[in-house]
Amino acid sequence: MDRLERAKLKDKVLRFLLRNRNCEHIRFYIALGKPTLYVDDFLNLGLEIYRYEPYILNIHSFNGDIFFDRTELTATFLENGGFTAIEEGLAED
Repeated sequence: MDRLERAKLKDKVLRFLLRNRNCEHIRFYIALGKPTLYVDDFLNLGLEIYRYEPYILNIHSFNGDIFFDRTELTATFLENGGFTAIEEGLAED
């Protein structure tokens, strides 16, 4: 998966969270059609989003499960082009 494809997948994750709150990562992975080879790669994708901008994604653990949730800034981030716009901007430079 190249950088642009990865950016588009990050945006897809965030768009999914706009419609679905508090998603357990394995069910989330399956609901998105297993977009990475391994569920751990999907979890790492979520962690990449959080590390880049912790205000657009909440991650928490409960009883050994990891959950993803949107924040009040997730929609604004996507309206401004999300990770895809960032990656396309880097490709132009």
